[in-house]
Amino acid sequence: MTDVALKFILARNEVSSILVSMRTVDQVERHCRAAGRRDLSPEILQHLQRHNWRKGIWYSGK
Repeated sequence: MTDVALKFILARNEVSSILVSMRTVDQVERHCRAAGRRDLSPEILQHLQRHNWRKGIWYSGK
């Protein structure tokens, strides 16, 4: 699940980097491997986009 979330975020053109919490060496290694995995297909990205949380809904666009 984490791999998919990272790849989904990195698929956005306006995103060049992300900060991810890492508390163990295992987490660091998993996150680094996720960045090197193949990109998500356009079909999967389109499906996931329907679940994209819109910040403005909850925080009045702040």
